[in-house]
Amino acid sequence: MLHNKKDLIGKTFGRLKVIEETDRRMDGGSVVWKCQCRCGNIIYVSSKRLINNITLSCGCLKKERQQYSIEKLHSKQFIDGTNIDLISKKEPNSNNKSGVRGVHWSNSKKTWIATLTFQKKLVLNKSFSSKKEAIQARRIAEEYYYGSFLKNRNRGKDIESNKN
Repeated sequence: MLHNKKDLIGKTFGRLKVIEETDRRMDGGSVVWKCQCRCGNIIYVSSKRLINNITLSCGCLKKERQQYSIEKLHSKQFIDGTNIDLISKKEPNSNNKSGVRGVHWSNSKKTWIATLTFQKKLVLNKSFSSKKEAIQARRIAEEYYYGSFLKNRNRGKDIESNKN
């Protein structure tokens, strides 16, 4: 079957510049072209994917977009190394056996452990003989570390909203 083949050599599609035609064909007969991405990588892409703007890079564009999205989310979700959504969350994860975030049973030590991380630092990591003591220690540490941090953050939001 003969196809009305276009010469794409030298043309640019997104970040891809067509270098040369190959002998390869896709199932539908579409020519496969050797392309160089702006980042320097060489990839092989069919005419159909180039002309219809399906493939715009070697994959570097997708990676950059993902990184941008992660950084944008991170800038909203993390303040001073602290995940605001996580410290605001009260309910434990579904696999938590104690029913309280940051409190777990240690089989090796045969004690209850209370932990708390704040601004990338482990600020509480202590063993207790009773679950009640571990929960109490966790609650006190949450109030001490998270309480003022969240109040200051919310106060800043109130000030910003009053400016508008």
